[in-house]
Amino acid sequence: MKKILLSLAALGVVGAVVGGATVAFYGDVETSTGNTFTAGGIDLKVDSVSHYNGMICTSEGWQPEGDTQVGPEHFPQPGAECDGTWAETDLQDGVQKYFNFLDLKPGDWGEDTISLHVYNNDAWGQFEIASTTDRDNTCTEPEQTAENNGCVEPDGDGEIDNYLRFTGWVDQGSIPGFQCGSPDLGDAQCEDPTEGDNIYQDDVEGPKFWDGTLIGDLGPFDLSEVLSAAYVVMDCENLGGAVDGHNEYGPCQGFAQDGRMVESTTYYFGLAWDLDLQETGNDAMTDTFGADMIFRVEQHRNNPNPFGP
Repeated sequence: MKKILLSLAALGVVGAVVGGATVAFYGDVETSTGNTFTAGGIDLKVDSVSHYNGMICTSEGWQPEGDTQVGPEHFPQPGAECDGTWAETDLQDGVQKYFNFLDLKPGDWGEDTISLHVYNNDAWGQFEIASTTDRDNTCTEPEQTAENNGCVEPDGDGEIDNYLRFTGWVDQGSIPGFQCGSPDLGDAQCEDPTEGDNIYQDDVEGPKFWDGTLIGDLGPFDLSEVLSAAYVVMDCENLGGAVDGHNEYGPCQGFAQDGRMVESTTYYFGLAWDLDLQETGNDAMTDTFGADMIFRVEQHRNNPNPFGP
């Protein structure tokens, strides 16, 4: 009897083991694959067309434009070497120069049509002309007389910045918005011949961001101020323009209510200068003023204080 009981106990243990091994639980598994975080990017490209005393800088040097009459005394002469014109690119130190005029006279004037292209994302934009050089160079006798013998060779404080003035505006033309840059229209002045034409249309192009301002007084300027003002001046809200400036290259393309720069839009800006014929004195002779032209963009999203500290 004892052996039978022990055998039954052993069978009970085996049965318990077998029973435990065959228990099944209901369940389900869901897996999401390929999760990725990729940082966005912003890429700024810049191009330029330079104008000087009624001439335009081309691959063949200075050439007359418009109704400019070129006589033997005109400066510069057709075909003379120039810089200041280039196609859309990333700027390289010391290579692309907007202004490289080495023999200015009172009465000289010029303009540069700059276009900016922000790719991949909307961005805030800023201009700055940052002074790098301001010196007397050589001191001629008339200059010393004008400065009461205060001219100092070569690094004395120059005076040309007391006379050289700049005016800047958004050169968007007569049709509200920027049509150029549309993948459908191409980049050949599109459907608005006054867009990027280096002429200020005061009835449609909004406020100037510099207006006869001395070059030494030009500080950083946030483009959102003039772009948002142009949105109001052009009545974009009632023309069917989008609040965020994305309008499929229709009315008010590129002009957002908050003044952001809209990605893949070609923005034209006119930057005119002149050395006043009546005001400029002998104290400016031989002086040099050098500056860096700086263009900044910062992401728009999650950035309520661009270019802040």
